[in-house]
Amino acid sequence: KVAKTPPSTRSRKLVSQTSKEMRWKGESAGKTTSGEALYKCAYARELRIDVGGAVTLEDDSGEIVICFVEYMFQKSDGAKMVHGRILQKGSETVLGNAANERDIFLTNDCLEFELKDIKELVSVNLQSMPWGHKYRKENSEAEKIGWAKAEERKKKGLPMEYLCRSLYWPEKGAFFSLPCDKLGLGNGVCGSCEHREPDCDELRILTKTSFIYRKVTYSVHDFLYIRPEFFSQEEDRGTYKAGRNIGLKPYAVCHLLDLCGPAGSKKVDPASTKVSVRRFYRPDDISTAKAYTSDIREVYTIVKI
Repeated sequence: KVAKTPPSTRSRKLVSQTSKEMRWKGESAGKTTSGEALYKCAYARELRIDVGGAVTLEDDSGEIVICFVEYMFQKSDGAKMVHGRILQKGSETVLGNAANERDIFLTNDCLEFELKDIKELVSVNLQSMPWGHKYRKENSEAEKIGWAKAEERKKKGLPMEYLCRSLYWPEKGAFFSLPCDKLGLGNGVCGSCEHREPDCDELRILTKTSFIYRKVTYSVHDFLYIRPEFFSQEEDRGTYKAGRNIGLKPYAVCHLLDLCGPAGSKKVDPASTKVSVRRFYRPDDISTAKAYTSDIREVYTIVKI
Protein backbone atom coordinates (compact mmCIF):
# COMPACT_ATOMS: atom_id res chain seq x y z
CA LYS A 1 0.00 0.00 0.00
CA VAL A 2 1.05 3.52 -0.75
CA ALA A 3 0.49 4.62 2.84
CA LYS A 4 3.72 2.89 3.81
CA THR A 5 7.11 3.63 2.37
CA PRO A 6 7.86 0.53 0.29
CA PRO A 7 10.80 -1.55 1.46
CA SER A 8 13.97 -1.43 -0.56
CA THR A 9 17.23 -3.34 -0.45
CA ARG A 10 18.89 0.06 -0.71
CA SER A 11 18.42 2.47 2.16
CA ARG A 12 19.10 5.96 0.83
CA LYS A 13 18.96 9.38 2.39
CA LEU A 14 18.23 11.77 -0.44
CA VAL A 15 19.64 15.26 -0.74
CA SER A 16 16.83 17.70 -1.51
CA GLN A 17 17.29 20.57 -3.92
CA THR A 18 16.37 24.08 -2.83
CA SER A 19 12.59 24.16 -2.36
CA LYS A 20 11.25 26.37 -5.15
CA GLU A 21 8.03 26.10 -7.12
CA MET A 22 6.66 22.56 -7.13
CA ARG A 23 3.24 22.20 -8.73
CA TRP A 24 0.95 19.69 -10.36
CA LYS A 25 0.01 19.98 -14.02
CA GLY A 26 -3.64 19.19 -14.71
CA GLU A 27 -6.37 17.69 -12.57
CA SER A 28 -6.15 14.69 -10.28
CA ALA A 29 -6.13 11.38 -12.18
CA GLY A 30 -7.68 9.36 -9.37
CA LYS A 31 -6.80 8.27 -5.85
CA THR A 32 -4.52 5.77 -4.18
CA THR A 33 -5.92 3.00 -1.99
CA SER A 34 -5.23 5.36 0.93
CA GLY A 35 -7.31 8.14 -0.61
CA GLU A 36 -4.41 10.37 -1.75
CA ALA A 37 -4.83 12.25 -5.03
CA LEU A 38 -2.88 10.91 -8.02
CA TYR A 39 -1.35 13.07 -10.75
CA LYS A 40 0.15 12.28 -14.15
CA CYS A 41 2.31 15.37 -14.59
CA ALA A 42 4.15 17.85 -12.38
CA TYR A 43 6.73 20.62 -12.48
CA ALA A 44 9.78 20.60 -10.24
CA ARG A 45 11.21 24.05 -10.85
CA GLU A 46 11.66 24.20 -14.65
CA LEU A 47 11.58 20.39 -15.04
CA ARG A 48 8.42 18.74 -16.37
CA ILE A 49 7.98 15.34 -14.70
CA ASP A 50 5.70 12.80 -16.38
CA VAL A 51 4.56 9.39 -15.20
CA GLY A 52 6.56 6.83 -17.17
CA GLY A 53 9.60 9.08 -17.37
CA ALA A 54 12.94 8.84 -15.59
CA VAL A 55 14.65 11.22 -13.18
CA THR A 56 17.88 11.41 -11.23
CA LEU A 57 18.31 11.95 -7.49
CA GLU A 58 21.36 12.42 -5.31
CA ASP A 59 21.90 10.58 -2.04
CA ASP A 60 23.94 11.83 0.91
CA SER A 61 27.11 10.20 -0.43
CA GLY A 62 26.85 12.15 -3.68
CA GLU A 63 25.88 9.06 -5.67
CA ILE A 64 23.43 9.61 -8.51
CA VAL A 65 20.35 7.40 -8.43
CA ILE A 66 18.19 6.94 -11.54
CA CYS A 67 14.48 6.27 -10.96
CA PHE A 68 11.62 5.30 -13.24
CA VAL A 69 8.44 7.22 -12.28
CA GLU A 70 5.62 4.75 -11.55
CA TYR A 71 3.13 7.26 -10.14
CA MET A 72 2.85 10.59 -8.32
CA PHE A 73 0.56 11.58 -5.48
CA GLN A 74 -0.07 14.23 -2.83
CA LYS A 75 -0.01 13.39 0.87
CA SER A 76 -2.59 14.71 3.31
CA ASP A 77 0.00 17.21 4.60
CA GLY A 78 0.42 18.63 1.08
CA ALA A 79 3.76 16.95 0.29
CA LYS A 80 4.09 16.20 -3.42
CA MET A 81 5.46 12.68 -3.74
CA VAL A 82 6.86 10.39 -6.42
CA HIS A 83 6.94 6.59 -6.29
CA GLY A 84 9.76 5.27 -8.43
CA ARG A 85 11.66 2.09 -9.25
CA ILE A 86 15.44 2.21 -9.34
CA LEU A 87 17.13 1.79 -12.72
CA GLN A 88 20.57 0.22 -12.63
CA LYS A 89 23.31 0.72 -15.21
CA GLY A 90 24.63 -2.40 -16.89
CA SER A 91 28.07 -1.90 -15.35
CA GLU A 92 26.45 -2.15 -11.89
CA THR A 93 24.94 -5.57 -12.65
CA VAL A 94 26.58 -8.98 -13.00
CA LEU A 95 27.53 -7.93 -16.56
CA GLY A 96 30.18 -5.63 -15.13
CA ASN A 97 32.47 -4.00 -17.68
CA ALA A 98 31.09 -6.18 -20.47
CA ALA A 99 27.86 -4.16 -20.43
CA ASN A 100 26.91 -1.69 -23.12
CA GLU A 101 27.17 1.85 -21.77
CA ARG A 102 23.66 2.61 -23.09
CA ASP A 103 22.02 -0.35 -21.34
CA ILE A 104 20.11 0.29 -18.15
CA PHE A 105 17.94 -2.20 -16.27
CA LEU A 106 14.71 -1.97 -14.29
CA THR A 107 14.95 -3.39 -10.76
CA ASN A 108 12.49 -4.32 -8.04
CA ASP A 109 13.96 -1.73 -5.64
CA CYS A 110 11.57 1.15 -4.98
CA LEU A 111 11.90 4.65 -3.56
CA GLU A 112 9.38 7.27 -2.49
CA PHE A 113 10.63 10.84 -2.59
CA GLU A 114 9.41 14.40 -2.88
CA LEU A 115 9.31 16.34 -6.12
CA LYS A 116 11.93 18.70 -4.72
CA ASP A 117 14.40 15.79 -4.43
CA ILE A 118 14.59 15.49 -8.23
CA LYS A 119 17.89 16.67 -9.64
CA GLU A 120 17.28 16.37 -13.39
CA LEU A 121 15.54 14.41 -16.12
CA VAL A 122 17.18 11.51 -17.92
CA SER A 123 16.21 9.97 -21.26
CA VAL A 124 15.34 6.27 -20.97
CA ASN A 125 13.70 4.35 -23.81
CA LEU A 126 11.75 1.27 -22.65
CA GLN A 127 11.96 -1.33 -25.37
CA SER A 128 10.45 -4.80 -25.56
CA MET A 129 12.36 -6.81 -28.14
CA PRO A 130 10.74 -9.75 -29.99
CA TRP A 131 12.51 -13.06 -29.36
CA GLY A 132 13.24 -15.92 -31.74
CA HIS A 133 15.50 -16.69 -34.69
CA LYS A 134 13.13 -15.03 -37.18
CA TYR A 135 13.66 -11.67 -35.43
CA ARG A 136 17.45 -11.93 -35.30
CA LYS A 137 18.09 -9.85 -38.43
CA GLU A 138 15.48 -7.28 -37.47
CA ASN A 139 16.93 -6.92 -33.97
CA SER A 140 20.48 -6.67 -35.31
CA GLU A 141 19.54 -3.86 -37.71
CA ALA A 142 17.68 -2.00 -34.93
CA GLU A 143 20.78 -2.35 -32.73
CA LYS A 144 23.01 -0.85 -35.43
CA ILE A 145 20.65 2.08 -35.92
CA GLY A 146 20.59 2.64 -32.16
CA TRP A 147 24.38 2.63 -31.95
CA ALA A 148 24.63 5.11 -34.84
CA LYS A 149 22.19 7.49 -33.13
CA ALA A 150 24.05 7.16 -29.84
CA GLU A 151 27.37 8.00 -31.47
CA GLU A 152 25.81 11.01 -33.19
CA ARG A 153 24.45 12.27 -29.86
CA LYS A 154 27.86 11.80 -28.27
CA LYS A 155 29.56 13.81 -31.04
CA LYS A 156 27.07 16.64 -30.50
CA GLY A 157 27.71 16.61 -26.77
CA LEU A 158 24.15 15.59 -25.96
CA PRO A 159 23.26 13.58 -22.81
CA MET A 160 23.24 9.79 -22.95
CA GLU A 161 19.97 8.22 -24.12
CA TYR A 162 19.62 4.97 -22.18
CA LEU A 163 17.95 1.82 -23.45
CA CYS A 164 16.00 -0.35 -20.98
CA ARG A 165 15.08 -3.79 -22.33
CA SER A 166 15.08 -6.06 -19.28
CA LEU A 167 14.21 -6.40 -15.60
CA TYR A 168 17.31 -7.24 -13.53
CA TRP A 169 16.46 -9.63 -10.69
CA PRO A 170 19.73 -10.69 -8.98
CA GLU A 171 17.90 -12.67 -6.28
CA LYS A 172 16.71 -15.00 -9.03
CA GLY A 173 19.98 -14.80 -10.91
CA ALA A 174 18.40 -13.67 -14.16
CA PHE A 175 17.25 -10.93 -16.51
CA PHE A 176 13.55 -10.95 -17.42
CA SER A 177 11.44 -9.36 -20.15
CA LEU A 178 10.03 -5.96 -19.22
CA PRO A 179 6.40 -5.98 -18.06
CA CYS A 180 5.76 -2.97 -20.32
CA ASP A 181 1.97 -3.23 -20.01
CA LYS A 182 2.23 -2.71 -16.24
CA LEU A 183 4.81 0.08 -16.08
CA GLY A 184 4.17 3.78 -15.52
CA LEU A 185 0.38 3.56 -15.46
CA GLY A 186 0.11 6.28 -12.82
CA ASN A 187 -2.74 4.47 -11.05
CA GLY A 188 -1.10 4.16 -7.63
CA VAL A 189 -0.07 0.54 -8.17
CA CYS A 190 3.55 -0.58 -8.39
CA GLY A 191 4.16 -4.05 -9.82
CA SER A 192 7.20 -4.58 -7.63
CA CYS A 193 5.45 -3.61 -4.37
CA GLU A 194 2.33 -5.55 -5.34
CA HIS A 195 4.25 -8.82 -5.60
CA ARG A 196 6.55 -8.21 -2.65
CA GLU A 197 5.41 -10.34 0.26
CA PRO A 198 6.35 -9.89 3.95
CA ASP A 199 8.81 -12.33 5.50
CA CYS A 200 10.09 -13.42 2.08
CA ASP A 201 13.39 -14.43 3.76
CA GLU A 202 11.64 -16.53 6.39
CA LEU A 203 13.26 -19.88 7.19
CA ARG A 204 11.34 -22.76 8.75
CA ILE A 205 12.89 -26.13 9.50
CA LEU A 206 10.20 -28.78 9.11
CA THR A 207 12.13 -31.97 9.93
CA LYS A 208 15.72 -33.13 10.19
CA THR A 209 15.76 -33.49 6.40
CA SER A 210 13.58 -30.66 5.06
CA PHE A 211 13.06 -26.91 5.40
CA ILE A 212 11.26 -23.98 3.79
CA TYR A 213 13.24 -20.91 2.72
CA ARG A 214 11.77 -17.99 0.80
CA LYS A 215 8.56 -20.03 0.38
CA VAL A 216 10.39 -22.87 -1.40
CA THR A 217 10.55 -26.32 0.22
CA TYR A 218 13.91 -28.13 0.15
CA SER A 219 14.69 -31.71 1.18
CA VAL A 220 17.88 -33.71 1.60
CA HIS A 221 18.95 -35.18 -1.79
CA ASP A 222 17.43 -32.25 -3.69
CA PHE A 223 19.60 -30.45 -6.24
CA LEU A 224 19.87 -26.67 -5.99
CA TYR A 225 21.78 -23.57 -7.07
CA ILE A 226 24.21 -21.83 -4.72
CA ARG A 227 25.91 -18.48 -5.24
CA PRO A 228 29.49 -18.96 -6.52
CA GLU A 229 31.03 -16.60 -3.94
CA PHE A 230 30.40 -19.20 -1.24
CA PHE A 231 33.07 -21.39 -2.85
CA SER A 232 35.71 -18.85 -3.76
CA GLN A 233 36.51 -15.21 -3.06
CA GLU A 234 37.86 -14.95 -6.58
CA GLU A 235 34.66 -15.99 -8.34
CA ASP A 236 33.23 -12.56 -9.08
CA ARG A 237 36.44 -10.76 -10.03
CA GLY A 238 35.82 -10.26 -13.73
CA THR A 239 37.83 -8.74 -16.53
CA TYR A 240 36.67 -7.84 -19.99
CA LYS A 241 38.00 -9.63 -23.06
CA ALA A 242 36.57 -10.02 -26.55
CA GLY A 243 33.00 -9.18 -25.55
CA ARG A 244 32.83 -11.40 -22.51
CA ASN A 245 33.66 -11.34 -18.82
CA ILE A 246 36.55 -13.48 -17.62
CA GLY A 247 36.41 -14.59 -13.99
CA LEU A 248 32.66 -14.27 -13.42
CA LYS A 249 31.03 -17.57 -12.53
CA PRO A 250 27.43 -18.85 -12.78
CA TYR A 251 25.52 -20.31 -9.86
CA ALA A 252 26.97 -23.62 -8.67
CA VAL A 253 24.88 -26.78 -9.00
CA CYS A 254 24.86 -28.69 -5.70
CA HIS A 255 23.40 -31.82 -4.12
CA LEU A 256 21.90 -31.24 -0.67
CA LEU A 257 23.31 -33.83 1.73
CA ASP A 258 22.52 -32.70 5.26
CA LEU A 259 20.81 -30.00 7.32
CA CYS A 260 22.10 -28.70 10.64
CA GLY A 261 19.54 -26.76 12.66
CA PRO A 262 16.74 -27.06 15.25
CA ALA A 263 13.69 -28.83 13.89
CA GLY A 264 10.26 -27.32 14.44
CA SER A 265 7.72 -25.04 12.80
CA LYS A 266 9.00 -21.84 14.38
CA LYS A 267 11.08 -19.27 12.51
CA VAL A 268 14.82 -19.80 12.49
CA ASP A 269 17.62 -17.34 11.79
CA PRO A 270 19.10 -18.30 8.37
CA ALA A 271 22.56 -17.18 9.53
CA SER A 272 22.59 -19.80 12.29
CA THR A 273 21.56 -22.68 10.06
CA LYS A 274 24.05 -24.67 7.96
CA VAL A 275 23.64 -27.15 5.13
CA SER A 276 26.08 -29.70 3.77
CA VAL A 277 26.26 -30.04 -0.02
CA ARG A 278 28.22 -31.82 -2.73
CA ARG A 279 29.24 -29.45 -5.48
CA PHE A 280 29.06 -30.35 -9.16
CA TYR A 281 31.41 -28.72 -11.65
CA ARG A 282 30.57 -27.34 -15.07
CA PRO A 283 32.75 -28.18 -18.11
CA ASP A 284 34.50 -24.78 -17.98
CA ASP A 285 35.43 -25.44 -14.33
CA ILE A 286 37.38 -28.52 -15.45
CA SER A 287 39.29 -27.20 -18.45
CA THR A 288 39.04 -24.99 -21.53
CA ALA A 289 38.91 -28.09 -23.73
CA LYS A 290 35.94 -29.45 -21.79
CA ALA A 291 34.17 -26.11 -22.09
CA TYR A 292 34.33 -26.23 -25.88
CA THR A 293 33.54 -29.93 -26.40
CA SER A 294 30.97 -30.76 -23.70
CA ASP A 295 27.23 -30.25 -23.58
CA ILE A 296 26.50 -27.17 -21.46
CA ARG A 297 24.03 -29.29 -19.45
CA GLU A 298 26.75 -31.67 -18.29
CA VAL A 299 28.12 -31.39 -14.76
CA TYR A 300 30.87 -33.38 -13.02
CA THR A 301 31.61 -34.47 -9.49
CA ILE A 302 35.09 -35.00 -8.05
CA VAL A 303 35.71 -38.26 -6.23
CA LYS A 304 38.62 -38.21 -3.80
CA ILE A 305 40.55 -41.47 -3.53
